[in-house]
Amino acid sequence: MLRPVACIFVGFVATGNAASDCAWIDAAQKLIAAQSAVAIRDSEGGLNRRFSLQDLDRDGTFEVLETVSHYEDGLEFMNVELAPAFEWTSVYRLDAGAYRESTSDFKSFLLDRRSSYVLWLALLHEPSTLSDDSRQLIGHNRDEFVAVVRGYIARVDEALRHVRSN
Repeated sequence: MLRPVACIFVGFVATGNAASDCAWIDAAQKLIAAQSAVAIRDSEGGLNRRFSLQDLDRDGTFEVLETVSHYEDGLEFMNVELAPAFEWTSVYRLDAGAYRESTSDFKSFLLDRRSSYVLWLALLHEPSTLSDDSRQLIGHNRDEFVAVVRGYIARVDEALRHVRSN
């Protein structure tokens, strides 16, 4: 008879029928530690990237999502309203006990990200609905901002050409 176990991972609780059901947590922690070790830190030593867990393909195994800003080394100048426009999220899938980058495995995720970048591109060209602070920041950096977002759209399009599943 299997004994239920609970696994706790940075405030996240998963349940299973055996300790092996939680082995993915060790793999996720290793990935996050490795990615954090090479990350650019802010002036106080904090990470300028985020990690989250989602089951994107609904297969019962969580993927690790790592979100990094294009301006990771200079986030101090970026405001909260515009910051999401300049974030790239990589998806890591559990494979043979380790998480591996596999963003191009997730077509729906990529299509959602593409839609977001297209919206941001439109807002960068016509920012009238954004705050005064954002409009000023765009006014001083429009060409660079547009280039970054167009680069993300191209990156998504390239990943979509190699998509392996839904």
